[in-house]
Amino acid sequence: ARAGYYERRGFKQLSPLERRLLAADVIANEIPMEEIPTRVLATAFATGKEEAAVPVMVEIPGDKFLAGDQGERATAEIYVYANDAENRMRDFFVQGIGIDLTASRAKLLAGGLKYYGELRLPPGEYRLRTLVRNASTGRMGLTVFSLHVPAFAPGEPYLVPPVFLESAGDWMSVGGRGTGANGGIEGSSYPFLSLGATDMWPAALPRFRPGDASRVSLVAYHFGGAETGELRLGSQILASDGKPIEGAGKLTVVGKSAPEADGKRVLLLSFTTPQGLAPGRYGLRIVLEDPTTGQARHASAPFLVP
Repeated sequence: ARAGYYERRGFKQLSPLERRLLAADVIANEIPMEEIPTRVLATAFATGKEEAAVPVMVEIPGDKFLAGDQGERATAEIYVYANDAENRMRDFFVQGIGIDLTASRAKLLAGGLKYYGELRLPPGEYRLRTLVRNASTGRMGLTVFSLHVPAFAPGEPYLVPPVFLESAGDWMSVGGRGTGANGGIEGSSYPFLSLGATDMWPAALPRFRPGDASRVSLVAYHFGGAETGELRLGSQILASDGKPIEGAGKLTVVGKSAPEADGKRVLLLSFTTPQGLAPGRYGLRIVLEDPTTGQARHASAPFLVP
């Protein structure tokens, strides 16, 4: 006996069931897929209940998504699953987005698609798996990373990782609805869109040249009350290995909200990238200190210098 040979069927020849099984296999086994280099931004916010709201933004580059697709319509399939430390699936959403390419191809090629969904997760450590697929060509991209959801203990200071904001530009933005057991996106708050920055959108991995100015949204919990003095801000630039480097850039407050009932307050910041940075990946670490208690917390977000 010897091994047999057969012609591998193309994606279009697969049945709907086979396509679903293929996606499930890629997600469950974290099979590397980089045809569509998707970027994902996920942050946790307190809800006053045990489960935190976790808005998830999926950035899909249009040129990679449309490669080989010459049709008049396209469908972006988005799968997002959150598994806890014991590998139990705790929440998910699956969404198909139909796109009229006769009207939107040029815009997609110039930018891409940003999709917003939401998960509801209790405190803990999670593995977030995101799969994006072009339903016509079968091209896929899988993104996997670890996600920490804090307990948001009453009175305990906590700093949400900062979020860079950018103009919508050529991006197509779509707000969706979760289809997991915990419901949908309606009624959720996106604090990084407040304080006069409603014409801007979160960026998972923004690009800045040295000297460029940008907006950053910072959400803090239990940092002083309305009667306290100014909060103290500090910043560092981190190299790709996480070590601080010289030159912190300029960070100033351009807007802030009063503390809410749950202790949350939002700061809108202006950040100027320091001069002299060589091309590469960096991080902006922000330190926030409450002068009335002396307590400080820090959090960071990545950015690129082209």
